[in-house]
Amino acid sequence: MTIITRLWAYVVSQDHSLQKSDHDVSFGFGQMVVVSVKDSLYLHQSTTPIMSSPICPMPLAEIFRDIFGKEKETNKVKILYDDAFKADIGRWIASCAVIGLAAGIISKNPSQGLLAAAAYNLAVGALHFFTVKIPVKPLSMTNPRPPMWYNLVLAASTAMWLAALVVMFVKREDISAYEESNHEKRRTGFVGEISEGAVSMMDNLTIACGCFGVCALLFCLYQWFVVYYLHSTNFRKVEIREGFRKMNKIPPPKDNTSEDV
Repeated sequence: MTIITRLWAYVVSQDHSLQKSDHDVSFGFGQMVVVSVKDSLYLHQSTTPIMSSPICPMPLAEIFRDIFGKEKETNKVKILYDDAFKADIGRWIASCAVIGLAAGIISKNPSQGLLAAAAYNLAVGALHFFTVKIPVKPLSMTNPRPPMWYNLVLAASTAMWLAALVVMFVKREDISAYEESNHEKRRTGFVGEISEGAVSMMDNLTIACGCFGVCALLFCLYQWFVVYYLHSTNFRKVEIREGFRKMNKIPPPKDNTSEDV
């Protein structure tokens, strides 16, 4: 009940109080205000959720759950597959960055070795750009492990990113050699093919491209951890069944028969 409603009820039920002094009326109104404020504070404290952190009262995961109306996931099998999907998103973002940086290196007319490394990184990034999410699910209601083809795809992705970052950092030495050659040409009266500013920019692009390749590799390694955990953990049967149903969007059984745990 609001303050105005309480004040109106007080005036109607207590007509004789109008004969009192202004001091009494103001005191009574003050009492009602205090009571109302206390009630509102109590209601606010009872309905306000407990903050998980003083720095970030509501983590991003809770914010997205509130936006999309989803409840917090509790099934361990489903959580692991969701983590693998988050790693897919992270690797896709790194792939987009690698595509842009590798294209920038190619546009600077680098040496043949660095050109080949940038072209390879561009190809790897473009290949992973079209694989935002790998549609992987548990094998069955009794086996939470991913299928064998997922392990093969993950192994190929890991090998490609490892090779991409290695060749990028190795061929970065060609930039230093080209810069020294450029200085030598200037000392002998010949002008180099590109300016020192372009060489420095190409060096920065190469380092950034290699670093995003490292990020993509780390996401692959995290997915390997998820695979290892799915293979090595003894989940309860009810967890495996529930995770399989959630991944395949199968409604739970209507009967109330208890499942084995």
